[in-house]
Amino acid sequence: MSPSPGRPVALELPLCGSQLIEASAGTGKTFTIALLYVRLVLGHGQRDSDISSRDNGFTRPLVPPEILVVTFSEAASLELRDRIRERLVQATAAFRAADADDGLADRDPLLAQLRDDFVLESWPRCARHLETAAQWMDDAAISTIHSWAQRMLREHAFDSGSLFRQEVVKDLTEPTLEAVADYWRSLVYPLAESEAAAIVDAFGSPQGLHGRLRRLLQREDADLVLAGEPLAGAGLADVLAQAAQSADALPEAEAAARRAYQSESEAVHAALQDLRAAMNGNTFRGRDSDETFAGWLDDLRAWGRGEIPLQEADGFVQKLARGRFRLNKGSSLPALQLWDALQAWHDQRSSGEQLQDLLQPAVLADARERVSQRLASQLASRAQMGFDGMIRGLASALDGAEGEALAQRIRTRFPVAMIDEFQDTDPAQYSIFSRIYGIDHDAADTALVLIGDPK
Repeated sequence: MSPSPGRPVALELPLCGSQLIEASAGTGKTFTIALLYVRLVLGHGQRDSDISSRDNGFTRPLVPPEILVVTFSEAASLELRDRIRERLVQATAAFRAADADDGLADRDPLLAQLRDDFVLESWPRCARHLETAAQWMDDAAISTIHSWAQRMLREHAFDSGSLFRQEVVKDLTEPTLEAVADYWRSLVYPLAESEAAAIVDAFGSPQGLHGRLRRLLQREDADLVLAGEPLAGAGLADVLAQAAQSADALPEAEAAARRAYQSESEAVHAALQDLRAAMNGNTFRGRDSDETFAGWLDDLRAWGRGEIPLQEADGFVQKLARGRFRLNKGSSLPALQLWDALQAWHDQRSSGEQLQDLLQPAVLADARERVSQRLASQLASRAQMGFDGMIRGLASALDGAEGEALAQRIRTRFPVAMIDEFQDTDPAQYSIFSRIYGIDHDAADTALVLIGDPK
């Protein structure tokens, strides 16, 4: 059926098949969910029904334990439960009216439009349905996705292959840190010094690696996140070897530059004095200050004597590389080896930085896989699971040999599901509802309503 002009989506949305409502915070999203819930309880728009003038509803009236409402925080689930209960009470009072001339259209136009879809003779029956549902809300299937997944694993232990009782560990920080520390020891300790140094440069310590890894361990789409890095298909061992070679080559490149300076230091300083006025002011800031310029030359001499490394030398020394030496138009560098030697060092350092950009996602990808396996093994041996383990467990069960039987049991128990904040679902969560209901299905005996921010 086509939507009626002037009627809101909450009243017109078909309550069967797969539906999407785009709604962001502050746009009456909770209000919409509550009104959809009232429609489901009433059997609004049942096909082949003589109690309603619409034809956009579910096949029968539902009770709260049959309507699954999933959100992503405990606070949101509690708010939804209270708001839906309140809306059911309001609707009960509305359907107890003797006729339509009770001012409801002024007080609550949406509820008035909904009530007008039912013949007057059915109002007392509707009021009883609504009152019963309001009293039944303590048993309503409204929860976070994690607690619902845990409940399904526990109640369908045979189908899912999970234990009947598993302790939920709310804070996995300590066991995760242990797993990361074990990974660090197994990865770093056997490496050559230069390879180990590359890992330390990238992450600092096991705690540093844990800080980078923590969020990736919680994401089922971590592979996609890491694929966005410039890994270019290189494996961890290859990148480590390249990073080590680059790290070993950088000191030699600096030594070559220092030798070039030492062999032509007088010519270099004379050239810098001659070029001082032509040095680009955007690159060599403060070039007109005698004190500043003298300080630059002192840093150059200190580096040339080996007193400070080039990596820590004043930026002026590094800007003497041929590709970074900026002169005003019409000026050019004299032919001295130092400019090219510093450019070679700069290129080598840039190559090392690019390898670090490759190394970090390579380590993170390897660490995520091995730490996840170790953590899962530890939790399984203790009959424990974390919040994300609930999601992965249910997703795996639905993909397993008994997956279709499990999906059918869940569909039978919850013929309608409303998923709040759908834009925040990760691939594992998405696969759960896709497997149970079919994201693009159009079956009349089930409904999946996705409510999300289109951002």
